[in-house]
Amino acid sequence: MMRGRRGARGGMMRGGLMRGGPMARIWKRTEAGAETVSYSSIFGKSVYLFLIVVLGFTFNYLLFFQGTTFGGTDVPAGYVLTLAMLPVYLITAIIASRRSSPITSTLAVAAQGVLIGGLSALYAAQLGDHLIGTAVLATFAVFFSMLLLYRTRVIRVTAAFQKVMFTALIGLILMSLVFFVLFLIGGWGFFGGTPIALYALIVIGGVVISALFLNISFNQIEEAVNAGADKRFEWMLSFGLILTLVWLYIELLRLIAIIASFTSNR
Repeated sequence: MMRGRRGARGGMMRGGLMRGGPMARIWKRTEAGAETVSYSSIFGKSVYLFLIVVLGFTFNYLLFFQGTTFGGTDVPAGYVLTLAMLPVYLITAIIASRRSSPITSTLAVAAQGVLIGGLSALYAAQLGDHLIGTAVLATFAVFFSMLLLYRTRVIRVTAAFQKVMFTALIGLILMSLVFFVLFLIGGWGFFGGTPIALYALIVIGGVVISALFLNISFNQIEEAVNAGADKRFEWMLSFGLILTLVWLYIELLRLIAIIASFTSNR
C-alpha cells in the first residue's frame, strides 16, 4: 500500500514537472479545435520582441547624447524621452503580463528598450561605452547557461523553487527601497559617496535572482506546450521571457559598472 502511494506520488511529481505545474489549470483553458502553442512560434515571437527592444534601445542610446531644451534647461534628449516612456512602459507591461496581445507586448518592449537605452547611455557616459558590450555578452552567456541547466534538469522548477524565488524577489525589492530612501536622505551618488558593499550586495542579489527567474520562464513555456495551451498565450509567454532577459541585462550592467568604478578609483 505504501509502495503504491509512493509510486503514485512519484508519477504525480513527474507529471507535475512536465504537465501539471502551478499554471496547468490556466493553460488547459483551450477551446476545442483551437490552435495550441508551439516552441517554434514562441521562439519567433520572442525574437521579434527582442528586436523591438534593440530598436528602442539603439534609438534612445543615440538620442541620449544629443542636447535639447526642456524647461529652459539644456538636458540630454534621451532624458526627456526616457521619462516620457516610463508611464507607457508601466501600463503596457501590466496589460501584457496579464493578457496575450501583440500590440501591448510590442509597446511594452519598445518602451523597455527606450528605458534601458537611456540607462545604458548614462553608465556609458560615466564609465565608458565598453560596459554595454560586456553586459550584453554576459547576459547571453547567463541566458544560455540557465537554459542548459534547465534542459538537463540540473535546476528543477518546483512549487518550492518558485516560492523561494518570489520570496527572494520581495526581499530584493525591499532592500532596493531601503537603499533608495537612504540615497534620498544621505545624498549618496551611484558612482561616489555610496556604501559600495550595500549597493554591491543588492546588485549581486539582483543578478542571481534574475538569472534563476529565467528558469521559471522556461518552465512556463514548457508547461504551456505540454498542456496544449491556446495559441493566444504565446505573446504572454514570449513577453515574460524577454522581460526577464532585459531585467538580467540591467542587473549585469549595474554589477559591471560597480566593478569598473571600483577598479578605476584604485
